[in-house]
Amino acid sequence: MIRPALTSIVVLVLCGASLAAQTKTTPGKPAATKAGQAEVDQKRPDFSGRWVTQTKEGVKQQVVTIDDKSLTIQIGGRTTTYQLDGVERRMPLPPGGGSIGARMTMMGSARWDGNRLLIAAKYLYPDGGQQQFKDVWSMDAQGRLVIDTTSIGPDGKSDTSRAIFTKKP
Repeated sequence: MIRPALTSIVVLVLCGASLAAQTKTTPGKPAATKAGQAEVDQKRPDFSGRWVTQTKEGVKQQVVTIDDKSLTIQIGGRTTTYQLDGVERRMPLPPGGGSIGARMTMMGSARWDGNRLLIAAKYLYPDGGQQQFKDVWSMDAQGRLVIDTTSIGPDGKSDTSRAIFTKKP
């Protein structure tokens, strides 16, 4: 059973949800040379800034901050920070969600895959159920932030969505 109130919070976190440069090495691979890393860095889009999109519910805004090691997404009064090393970590839950939210656990990770940013979050419910979200962030030819989200509910059913954000000054 999908919990609607929590699902809204989760989607907001991930679609904000759901950026920064990955650490310079990948486990099991040699460190990149400075010239090679500069080439990789040039291919990575800069997702930092204030982004807005129009939804059925109205205008949604997120502020993204990036540095060499982390991604911070701010939506309204909620802030979520991911380390960009691909390691899954326990993360603080956003406010809200009532008594179930207080007992949930959130696990999250983020990493670069070429010029796309991959963000994953898993919400573990006290009854043993879980809900997963996977975001793929990319930049389209018009310089817009495109977030493709796949969610898998506690019942195992999946859903996909796409949000397109425009950068604002």
